[in-house]
Amino acid sequence: MVSVNLYGRDDEVRVLARIWAGDGPPGQVLAVRGEPGTGKTALLSVAERLARAYGALVLRTGGVEVAARPPFACLEELLRPLLQGLPGLDPPERRALLSAFELARSFPEQALVHRSVARLLSRASRQRRVLLVVDDAQWLDAQTLEAVAFIAERARELPVDLVCAMGTRYPRPLERGRWPEITVGRLSAHDAERLLRQHAPTLSSARRRTLLREAAGHPLALLELSSRQPMPADRGDDSPVSRLEGMFGLVAADLPRPVRDILLVAAVDDSGDLREVLDAAARLIGREVDESVLTSAVEGRLLRVLDTWVEFTHPLVRSGLLRGESPARRQCAHRALADVLADPYRRAWHRAQAESGPNGEAADLLDATTGDLLARGAVSSAIVVLRRAAALTTRGTERGSRLLRAAELAVQLGQEDLVDLLVTTALRQELTVLDRAKAQWLLETLSEGAPADVARVWELCEVAADAAWAGDENLALDLLLSAALRCWRAESGPLARAAVVDGAELMGEACPPLRDNARWLAVLGVAEPVASGRTVCAALDALRPAEVEDPHALRLLGMAAHAVGHDVRAAEVLDRAAQLLRAQGRVGPLAQVLALQVVVHTELGHLERAEVAAQEAVQLARDSGRPVSAEVSMYQARLWARRGDTELALRQFAETEPSARANHLNSVLFCVQRVKAESAFVQGRYEEAYRTCRTLLDSRAPGYHPRLWFDALGLFAETAVRSGNALDARLMLRNAEHMSLITPAPLLRMQLAHARDVLAAGPGKSQSND
Repeated sequence: MVSVNLYGRDDEVRVLARIWAGDGPPGQVLAVRGEPGTGKTALLSVAERLARAYGALVLRTGGVEVAARPPFACLEELLRPLLQGLPGLDPPERRALLSAFELARSFPEQALVHRSVARLLSRASRQRRVLLVVDDAQWLDAQTLEAVAFIAERARELPVDLVCAMGTRYPRPLERGRWPEITVGRLSAHDAERLLRQHAPTLSSARRRTLLREAAGHPLALLELSSRQPMPADRGDDSPVSRLEGMFGLVAADLPRPVRDILLVAAVDDSGDLREVLDAAARLIGREVDESVLTSAVEGRLLRVLDTWVEFTHPLVRSGLLRGESPARRQCAHRALADVLADPYRRAWHRAQAESGPNGEAADLLDATTGDLLARGAVSSAIVVLRRAAALTTRGTERGSRLLRAAELAVQLGQEDLVDLLVTTALRQELTVLDRAKAQWLLETLSEGAPADVARVWELCEVAADAAWAGDENLALDLLLSAALRCWRAESGPLARAAVVDGAELMGEACPPLRDNARWLAVLGVAEPVASGRTVCAALDALRPAEVEDPHALRLLGMAAHAVGHDVRAAEVLDRAAQLLRAQGRVGPLAQVLALQVVVHTELGHLERAEVAAQEAVQLARDSGRPVSAEVSMYQARLWARRGDTELALRQFAETEPSARANHLNSVLFCVQRVKAESAFVQGRYEEAYRTCRTLLDSRAPGYHPRLWFDALGLFAETAVRSGNALDARLMLRNAEHMSLITPAPLLRMQLAHARDVLAAGPGKSQSND
């Protein structure tokens, strides 16, 4: 057993020991929380020693309280001993990690990086038990923080153990998990007395009583305050942490000016590289300096110099130093550091920190780093950079453009609140015509589940015309597709649908090549699935999916095919899109394709394929921390119903139906009514099933959808025959017969033929369309 002697921490050590004494299987997760200086790092060291004693592989990293940490810096440090295993990963996963660590350039998505990390850790855990030790999690770079949250949620699956120290609050990405935790509080009066007597046995009784009162059981305060000259109380905050910061600041203030300058540069630096700190300090001081100047800081226990590295003895030293310096001095240190850095991201970030107001040059320098950040998959860092660049920008139009670019990236991460904030802020700026159009399109990404709004459909058509006039046809078509999707989700009426199609047709007349654009076909199909059915079906029938290399275009074509009722072709193009996206490792777009596959395969009756797609879509949502899409949730419920678990399906819809009715979301209400009809039919309530199913074909009913009713014709005929309403059903089918003359949609023709056969066969001879 490892010998451990930490005053007042016996309970915490026992918790750590149980992990390694065979009481728990691999995959243990533990958070160690507490205020600075209470001994969290010491407990992590105990965990590390215990794990090594049992033969485990220990991987360790820690955060630093500076804002300029490069993306994935801490993750690379954590995984460095495993990187020799990279060749064993699948090519997309290998490329993702190489790009994240700036060893390649492939624009990986965050979810793919996470999956690659999981694969690497899983492979290592097959050899021996693995412990990840993460100190000061609240200061990890954003990408590593997300990866740690991902690992924590899947620790049992991998399996790896994780012990993570953090401040009194969980960093935001870690809030998703419910972690077992140790809260490291202050020492009891007895343990504080023991620690003080052991560390400073010669103190007078009066001094000891004063220190015990001032430290209030805070371990680091007891150790530091007892070994230094008494310090004046901090103004306004007399807590032990504040006293310590004030004390470190005062100790630094008594040092010679060159030493103070070096300490200040080290405090704003994020690397700990001694040569880098000395070079930047030379810029600040105005002359060359060497490490011998730091002797007084080392002797004052503010700093440690380890070969070519420099580190503070405690994070509170860094925060105390920064608190004791003026903003102007901190800005000078950032500027000096920027002058000597070679890394574009770090140089630009420190240059930005050197400014107290708008500065176009600093803004441009920062903006120029976004391409490299995205090439590494650091989307969240790119958003931060663009927001900071926008704040530094002097011209309103450019400021708004940068905010909108940040909003586009936030859409990728599913951060709807941030998208709304960024777009709303951008709209207060002076924007170009195209940026105003882009702002409206970005707002539409938040609109799923929005109420029926005919006026908004017309507004989007007008904005699309502005974008087309300004020369951005793709943006114009994206806006029209957003308008079409509003018409699809909530019945907006024939005039609104026609306005969307007219906008697309005008663009097609002005630029005929646009008619071959997948966006153009998607707009027509989604907005007017019946009236545009012949045009869209003809284009789809001429398509050779195997020759299309653009998965985004294939997804749009799949959307168009499903919209008009050409689901066999939709399945083909979506399968091709999924194949390409998997090969490219693009899991975000893959989730969108999977959502469509769930819908298409359910309508085709391919229930097993729909279930597989739904499970993968849910897993990808889980991996990326995003909610499951509404389409997947709705059609999962339909799958449950078609497998006989109608109660579970109806419970799922019971949560969404009130909101769908309030917002007139016909696409949701149709699914709800269809499942209710199926449930009544399976349970032998044929009259109820027929009346419910009849509303699906009634254009005046809330659950009517101008295209989804194609899929209900067979069920409608079944319920009609069983309930004795065959004559009424034949009259209702006249509208479907008329529609089949307008559109050649295979789904409509197949369902209509099935319905005719069922009605002709009569009771006892019909077959379920399931």
